[in-house]
Amino acid sequence: PGHHVGLIGANGAGKTTILKLITSELTPDSGDISRQKGCRVGYLTQDPDLDPSCTVIDEAIRGLTALHAMEKELRTAEQALEQARGNDEESERLLARYGRLQDTFERAGGYTYHHRAEAVLHGLGFSERDLTLPVQVLSGGQKTRLSLAKLLLGDSDLLLLDEPESHLDMQATEWLEKYLSEYRGAFLLVSHDRYFLDRTANRITELEHHTLKNYTGNYSQHLKLKAEHLHLQSRQYERQQAMIAQTEEFIRRNIAGQKTKQAQGRRKMLDRL
Repeated sequence: PGHHVGLIGANGAGKTTILKLITSELTPDSGDISRQKGCRVGYLTQDPDLDPSCTVIDEAIRGLTALHAMEKELRTAEQALEQARGNDEESERLLARYGRLQDTFERAGGYTYHHRAEAVLHGLGFSERDLTLPVQVLSGGQKTRLSLAKLLLGDSDLLLLDEPESHLDMQATEWLEKYLSEYRGAFLLVSHDRYFLDRTANRITELEHHTLKNYTGNYSQHLKLKAEHLHLQSRQYERQQAMIAQTEEFIRRNIAGQKTKQAQGRRKMLDRL
């Protein structure tokens, strides 16, 4: 929780492949993928799966299965209380159970989820009138935004976001930046927008040459740390090249002389290097 990771890399490096491996949409050719037990992963795909017959607001909250189940249980408990009128002992037992259900429902955000859904949809650019539109009349960009709203409203422990800002205008992008920067859970964000990464990520993972390299901080901090790392690598490389040149000169001068064994040993060392 609280790890806001920006996944960066050149086009074709394999960023989306990594997301699909995490969700098990793809199977790794070798190695293992370890997941925390019970971890719920939400993935924003470029091809959203939405019910065309639902309204925008109903589709946004459709994924809240746990809350809907609790709400149904509350309604059932209310009916049982109504039927138990006149039976004091049974009414008392059912009332205690109803109180526990109500408390759990409230702590899970059961009485505010509809309001939260409206706030998220408005933040992502939907007007009040849009909320009652059927999903089937939405444009491709609107469907992607609705899919993002569903994901943000869900109960995932880890969000996988593949360029979530790509279908948003400036105002909605700014809203999403604030929402993600305050997000309590974890997310892995793929984006080519350095400013978006600066405002949302507190860690950067760079995919380069089939290797992941991790940096603490946002994108700008990653650039600074990477420059320092490359400078250090460059100095190490220069020292190594100087050592190789000196060793090769020693081998050339001594391979056929009294220090043949030393020269042969250094040649093996260079081969290993």
